[in-house]
Amino acid sequence: SPWRRRFVALVALILLPTGAAGLYLVLGSPQLPGQPQSARQDLSPEQRSITELVGRVEAHLEQHPDDGRGWEVIGPVYMRLGRYDDAVRARRNALRLLGESAVRQADLGEALTGAANGVVTAEAKEAFDHAVAMDPTDFRARYFLGLASEQDGRPNDAADIWRKLLAEAPADAGWAGFVRESLARVDPAAVAAPGPKAADVAAAAEMSPEQREGMIRGMVARLAER
Repeated sequence: SPWRRRFVALVALILLPTGAAGLYLVLGSPQLPGQPQSARQDLSPEQRSITELVGRVEAHLEQHPDDGRGWEVIGPVYMRLGRYDDAVRARRNALRLLGESAVRQADLGEALTGAANGVVTAEAKEAFDHAVAMDPTDFRARYFLGLASEQDGRPNDAADIWRKLLAEAPADAGWAGFVRESLARVDPAAVAAPGPKAADVAAAAEMSPEQREGMIRGMVARLAER
């Protein structure tokens, strides 16, 4: 579905690549069991490494289900692999065992959205609301709350959320382009007619009243042509 495709694209953009080496550094242990050689023969070396380490972490969690750190580590890996139901379970356990935080609530909402084919369910929205209440700057939770508004048939509310998110985005925010595309769905004019740049504002401040009036007339004329 369109929502599922958009969700997968956003997950790929937001999540940091989870390499086998990084996973092992966090949870690696000589005591964790490996997989049989026969189960690894048809995979590439990279796939074998990731699959093997995921299997080790899962075996570890079966024996130590109260290892909150383990659940928190495996959650993003499940998201990358598209195993959203497993990600929901992992993130519920991380919340239960490690305590509530804005990031963990946003993590849970994201997993619930994935499990629902990209639809922000009522339970997912509740998690995102909790995240924003704890940290009003959490960009993931705010993005998905905008998506929930769009899916509920409230495009104006979605546009308001995404405009504010873009206004506060760092200059190097990798997710800003995705938010702009989302904003364009609900408010094409927001992308087609951006506001004046900071340099334009500074230049206008130095103009004489007559120059400023001429600039404004020119802007009005261009808008009328559009």
